[in-house]
Amino acid sequence: MVSAAVRVPGIVNAWKAVEFLLDTGADETCVHPADAALRLGIPVPALADPQNTLWAGAKPIQAGGVGGSALYYALPATYAFLDDQGAVQTVDDVIQVAMLTATNRGLPSLMGRNILQRFIVTIDSRRQIVTLA
Repeated sequence: MVSAAVRVPGIVNAWKAVEFLLDTGADETCVHPADAALRLGIPVPALADPQNTLWAGAKPIQAGGVGGSALYYALPATYAFLDDQGAVQTVDDVIQVAMLTATNRGLPSLMGRNILQRFIVTIDSRRQIVTLA
């Protein structure tokens, strides 16, 4: 798991901490409903309603994975990472917000290659440490 602060302008204007599972098989980073509601503060009714005005102007994407198929909305986002010296590195990209389904409500959020490709990723399995450099 990797922690990042995330800001989604117009949706979540304050920095919010999210834990992501690294997924080198995912093209894009996504936030699933539990984190979208609990961490980012997106109202659950909006996550269940693709027609909600919150998603106006966002690009809808149908995607599949281990949790089945779901509708996602791709939104501009900024990610912030804290390095070992206390400096903050930000990355501007997109985040895909999953619409709530019966199968994805408990899935972890995933950090995909759109973010991972910007770093050298080191995994120390014995110590259970993931480093993005």
